[in-house]
Amino acid sequence: MKRLTDVNIKTTAQVEGLLSEGNLRERMLALGFTQGALIDVLRKGPKNHLTVYKVRGSKKALKKLISDFESVDVDFDSPIVLLELLNEDVYEGLKIYFQEKNINYIDAKVGCTVGIHSGIKPCGIFFFEK
Repeated sequence: MKRLTDVNIKTTAQVEGLLSEGNLRERMLALGFTQGALIDVLRKGPKNHLTVYKVRGSKKALKKLISDFESVDVDFDSPIVLLELLNEDVYEGLKIYFQEKNINYIDAKVGCTVGIHSGIKPCGIFFFEK
């Protein structure tokens, strides 16, 4: 069995099992590193620290954004902006959520200034809190 740290960038690996134990194992399972899951290795930082993986698509990111949005007191009288750049899965999910909840929003793309600082495939919601 090959370790995930040994998988090359731009490669997809399939989880055969976890070697970790205890809290780390539970966290890995919660993140979607379950038997049979496909893991895309997107990029690695210097000395292979801070590796970016895509696990089970973007569903976790969408759920987290919606959960964070619902946990604050949003000022719906002020503009709400939905931003996207190359992250169609999360973006489309947020649009559907906003439409189902009858939330008026401004549809926008991430510009170069925000995009250069936000990393790969940014998507977000800008709003005012009450």
